Amino acid sequence: MSGQDGSTEKLSNTIGGVFAEADKHKNTWVRTSKTVIAKLAAPLLPRMGLTADRTAPVTLLDNAAGAGVMAQEVNKVLPRTTLQAGSILATDMAESLVGIMQERIKTEGWINTEARVADAQDTKLPDNTYSHVSILLGLHIIPDPDAAVKEAIRVLQPGGIFGATTIPPHNQNNKFWFADVETAFAAMPFDAPYPSPMPTQMHASGAWYDAAWVATHLQALGLRDVRVAVQGDAYYIKDADEFLDMFGMMLGFVMKMFWSEAQRAAHPVEEVRELLREHLVEKYGGKGWEVKWDVLYMTGRADK
Repeated sequence: MSGQDGSTEKLSNTIGGVFAEADKHKNTWVRTSKTVIAKLAAPLLPRMGLTADRTAPVTLLDNAAGAGVMAQEVNKVLPRTTLQAGSILATDMAESLVGIMQERIKTEGWINTEARVADAQDTKLPDNTYSHVSILLGLHIIPDPDAAVKEAIRVLQPGGIFGATTIPPHNQNNKFWFADVETAFAAMPFDAPYPSPMPTQMHASGAWYDAAWVATHLQALGLRDVRVAVQGDAYYIKDADEFLDMFGMMLGFVMKMFWSEAQRAAHPVEEVRELLREHLVEKYGGKGWEVKWDVLYMTGRADK
């Protein structure tokens, strides 16, 4: 589901603020990249031919790279000799996220990996350069997703592989972190606005949450051998504190997006965070639980 009318610009700007302030939550970004987001990303790799038995060199461009989960997973999966023969360039518009990736490259020893600031819609990179281009959880957020796909095709070698993920509509069994925040907001002792369903697309360009639409649209943009599938998974949250550590930074996004200035002044994020923690402890009896999700995986080859 996408935001409608004038809300799309606000959605985009608000989520952009979360990315811009990533350095304030560096440890959270890295932990989620290594755990729950890694589980979302991992199924894309074999769909793109990035497997443990690959011997052909890989030149990967990962746009809208966040804290570097794609580079992380490729470094984990590909043989060392394959990594040494190729290269990985991870880009993001947010300098704070690029800084996190650059630090991870050094501390985690990623092979032939570089991170730099770039716009997925216009990378300024040369034509026909990369064997693979990926965009994880980005096409439903990037303001002009068509431009991002066309840019990926431009920099791909002929027949090169494009891969991306987005979020399909939620149902009762796949609401990810949204489900627990929604029940917590409903239980708060004051008016705590929460949209149902929560928009998963931050712009009004197309329907990147719809598998059939995505398959047709990617072909129209210039990809062949398009494959689109929805796959579910889950992650076990050990307790309320772990949930808050992983997803608590999204409270600011929800409140800035859907609460009035007066509501945010009356109930600051610290108060809301503690009420969420108390709700989760009560809801799950102080024990752990699974968060479940569906992800839309898409791949195709540059038809040129």
